[in-house]
Amino acid sequence: MADLSKKRILVVDDDAAIRQGVAMALRVFYEVEVAEDAATAFERFDRPPAIDLLIVDVNMPEVTGIDLVKQVRANPKWAKVPVMFLSALDRPADVIAGMSAGARYYMTKPFKIDALLDKVKKILGGR
Repeated sequence: MADLSKKRILVVDDDAAIRQGVAMALRVFYEVEVAEDAATAFERFDRPPAIDLLIVDVNMPEVTGIDLVKQVRANPKWAKVPVMFLSALDRPADVIAGMSAGARYYMTKPFKIDALLDKVKKILGGR
């Protein structure tokens, strides 16, 4: 049964290993759900309980993470949900595009779990 007192994170990544690894690390402190693409993420956003943080990959088929975040920001119900990108795209232009789309943080892959947990804690507050 879900712990409704814990902050809820949605991890969106087309790579199952990344998705599950991130979810496993975060589940120690947070409620975590996963989605393999933007369509699944949008379906999840449409039902309660609310998402407290969106962690998304940039480079995904069909709808990129950048486009996903732009659509989230365009919806008044979801516009204030904090976003963090996890991406293998590491050029300055990629980071700027992610931040311009509305992300609070942009971490590049590979990343250290401790660094991920630190950023999530900064966004959501204590653990």
